[in-house]
Amino acid sequence: MNFESENMPNEPESKQERLRDRIVSPHAEAIIGIFEKRFKDNEASINIQTIKDILYSFVEHAIENTQLYSSEKFNVSFPYTVIQTAELSKSLFAHYKALPEKGESEQKEQPKESKEFVFGSFINTGSGHQFTFFEEAMHQLIKQLPSALEAIERGEEPDNNEIYVLGSPTNELGTMSAEFLESFKGGNTFKRFGALYAEFVHSQLPEDEHKRENTHLFLYGISMGGSFATQTAEQLLAAGEVTQSHEASKEKHMPFMQVRTDTLPGASDSPVKKWQIPLGFLADGVFTLPTNTYTRTAVLKEREAAGEINKVLAERGIVPHMASGQKKMKEEAIWGDGVLAGKDGVINNLRNGIPIDENLKLTEVRGIYDPLTYSDAFRREVQKQRNDHPDSLGENTVSLSENRRRVGIDQAHTLIFFRENELKRIEKAAADLEKLKG
Repeated sequence: MNFESENMPNEPESKQERLRDRIVSPHAEAIIGIFEKRFKDNEASINIQTIKDILYSFVEHAIENTQLYSSEKFNVSFPYTVIQTAELSKSLFAHYKALPEKGESEQKEQPKESKEFVFGSFINTGSGHQFTFFEEAMHQLIKQLPSALEAIERGEEPDNNEIYVLGSPTNELGTMSAEFLESFKGGNTFKRFGALYAEFVHSQLPEDEHKRENTHLFLYGISMGGSFATQTAEQLLAAGEVTQSHEASKEKHMPFMQVRTDTLPGASDSPVKKWQIPLGFLADGVFTLPTNTYTRTAVLKEREAAGEINKVLAERGIVPHMASGQKKMKEEAIWGDGVLAGKDGVINNLRNGIPIDENLKLTEVRGIYDPLTYSDAFRREVQKQRNDHPDSLGENTVSLSENRRRVGIDQAHTLIFFRENELKRIEKAAADLEKLKG
């Protein structure tokens, strides 16, 4: 797919062959479809080619930065990618205007650095890849792009957020080991994944003390990924790698960490969660696919797109590992020794609940109508909070403890990523890019 047009700057001849000419991203195409309908119904203030450029520049960046993390301790590997918002913003700027030289005077403020780790969900070997919850990384880029373009225009270095999207050893690109699988026994699946991901997070921290204390970590998990996030956070804290205290961050030269989860079934307090979670998942799928155009397009075409991306990755030596032994271990890691009736594995452990340490500071966003965790008592509690504190920051917040905030939102389990405010952010980012052309 080639996005060159009279409204887009011409690329140098050497850059004509790009990844976007070889792959089609169902996530990007689903967003483009939303804007095509939006611009059909309303007069477009920007060129849709600019939106395509943002989306496919993001996809190219994510593919180019895809790597495998190999753990000697656990004898497993998993795919991941990292979105570097400063680098990607500069690349987008250069599509529309020559990058300015660095300003003669020093920057008034040093650019801020942060690292976000996104934990996803998986129910088979095709999922659990480095594009899981693509939407969160895209959201962070879009949110930061306007201010980044302004900084670049001034000849300054923009703030940089590194967003790591983590896959799983159970993905076809990852590798499992018998010893890692054996360590799941006794209901320890999420703890072992947490230990693996904590090792990875540690490997990405700067060695310099000053940089460490100025590194802001954000762990974000959606659905079952929320339990991976909490388990990872607990192990990082227990090892003394990070802190959730601003004072300790400065005194002990440690990164400050925040944790957020969305639609977290592992934290369900329902007495029937063992069956509510799988049945709720099925019910949510029945509702989501017909009513959520974006999710339907992205999900149904994801497998085909993964095959195209894997062909590109294979040229760099990143290939599937699905020999019979690997396939068996990966499926057992997900489903244990039986579908819904066996022991251990990700799904069985999730159905039994994943406790959260009361000392962990956590923001949990919960869908009021989420069938995996639905509770009429919670719905009434949120409604009372809204009635008692209308139009306030805390109108949807129900505190479970001093360290844990639970926020109720009006939706089911599958998140609606592209609401009106997010679409306006994308339009604003595209408009700012077009202004660079003068």
